[in-house]
Amino acid sequence: MFQSELLAKEGDKLLRANRFDRALERYREAARYDADEPDLAAAIAWCEYQLSPKAAGDVAYVRDALARVIEAAPRIARAHYFLGFVLVDLGRPQAAVGSFRTASQLDTRLIDAERQARAIELRTPAAAASKTSKGGGLKGLFGGNKK
Repeated sequence: MFQSELLAKEGDKLLRANRFDRALERYREAARYDADEPDLAAAIAWCEYQLSPKAAGDVAYVRDALARVIEAAPRIARAHYFLGFVLVDLGRPQAAVGSFRTASQLDTRLIDAERQARAIELRTPAAAASKTSKGGGLKGLFGGNKK
């Protein structure tokens, strides 16, 4: 278990540096010592996805892998976070927002999850429509275009 944790921490550092190939090696090695760790399964699936050409089969594979992790261990914030990006790639922004928000609630240190959710909401047509109906820009702040 200790060896697995050390390897996983190395993998996390490499993942933050976007070194997916080397991170994947560390996570796979860690999984040899602790094969049932759902956090490792999520990290492995994510690294494999990042190294893939992101074809339809790759997207389906990682979505299913992360769904299995979440089903087995619903409190793994990392799995929800990664799933949010996959859902964006699938063109499902509202579902992605839900995944990012869940990740943020499960681990308050994942501040990027909340940022991703907000960014998606700002890009969606519903958010854009409500912004223009309120009178966007500085004029909107001071009462719109009253003459």
